[in-house]
Amino acid sequence: NAMGYPDPWPLLAGWQVALFAVATFGAGALLIANVWRRLALIVLFLCALYAQRVDYMAAFTLSKLYVGIYALMALAPGMVRDAATGRPVQSAALLRVIQCTLILQYLAAGLAKAEGDWFQYNDVLWSQVQGVYRTNAAAFALRHLPKWVWTAQQHVSLAFELTAPLMFTIRRLRPVALAVGIGFHLMIALMMKDLIFFILQMWAFYALFVTSGEWRRMGNWVRARCLRSDVC
Repeated sequence: NAMGYPDPWPLLAGWQVALFAVATFGAGALLIANVWRRLALIVLFLCALYAQRVDYMAAFTLSKLYVGIYALMALAPGMVRDAATGRPVQSAALLRVIQCTLILQYLAAGLAKAEGDWFQYNDVLWSQVQGVYRTNAAAFALRHLPKWVWTAQQHVSLAFELTAPLMFTIRRLRPVALAVGIGFHLMIALMMKDLIFFILQMWAFYALFVTSGEWRRMGNWVRARCLRSDVC
């Protein structure tokens, strides 16, 4: 309450935790199977909301994104059959909103850094990696990498976040944005402990920037490789 947060919701008893887990994973399975989709999304939204409200101090961006995205998905228009082809079609509104969510996250993070000390000093990233989130990989890198490498990473990270609106919206630049973004988050996962789940969540957004045709081409390529190697 000292930080202005509302009173937390009560904790669950042991058997209620088991029910919470069943509800979360069960709703996720139904969503993947596309069975009772809207009900599954409502259950996931309620579970995410409880996880946030029970402990605001532990509810970082990861938890807040779950609440917002599940709410958007539950409220979005459902699939309908195209009168001409008979194929199911989905409104692009939800897709565009979630894409903008990712882009605005990057832009806001970049602006916050730019207004802070990321333009003023060249050792901001180097000093931050030495904090309480430091992993063994980060400690190894701090001992062996020269300082200019950290400075280069600092400026590349800042440039990536500030140019995200262009990188992700211009189709020719999008492969570069996805490649840089994957490397950007991979370095965070390696250098800062306990952030891997947030990184996986951010990578999940990237799937929305790959078109259906590109997904099909990748699937055909994988199947062809598997058939040639007798793996599949």
